[in-house]
Amino acid sequence: TCHSSDTTKATCTITGTTLTINGVSAGSATITVTQTAGSNYATASTATYTATIESSEPPRYYAFGLPTTSSSTEYTEVGKNVFVSLNGNRKSVCIIRNNLLNCFDNNDFSNESTHIQGVFSDISCDASSTSVSCKALDFECDLVYSVAAISCKDLSTNDYCSVSYMGVDCH
Repeated sequence: TCHSSDTTKATCTITGTTLTINGVSAGSATITVTQTAGSNYATASTATYTATIESSEPPRYYAFGLPTTSSSTEYTEVGKNVFVSLNGNRKSVCIIRNNLLNCFDNNDFSNESTHIQGVFSDISCDASSTSVSCKALDFECDLVYSVAAISCKDLSTNDYCSVSYMGVDCH
């Protein structure tokens, strides 16, 4: 089972073995997951997570120019397979690969280096302690720690987007 300490901030559900946490409004809530002893588990256990919702506004997606509140809130309406997401003050480069939306944050190298390598699991990624570069037949993406940058290129259309400490570039 799962329980949220503040359902005005985040709610949770468990379906099978999947925990889903839904942000409701800006703020934080503690999510407690409890496993009871039974036929599948010898002992009971509890885990807690902190869900921090940065913005009560939905993310905005855009492929060119600067985002505005009128930018699309549906990534399927952008019309591109590489674009930028604005969620609160956070900007991320997003790709649609294998019919899945994946967004990469430029300010979290440790987690995003693992994330990007997972997305490109069917090909080879070159990774070091300061950068990750992945290339497949459909996309290439680079994550660079020193300039807090993520960039991705759709190789079928040559559409490109990057987010770094210097700003956003999509063309």
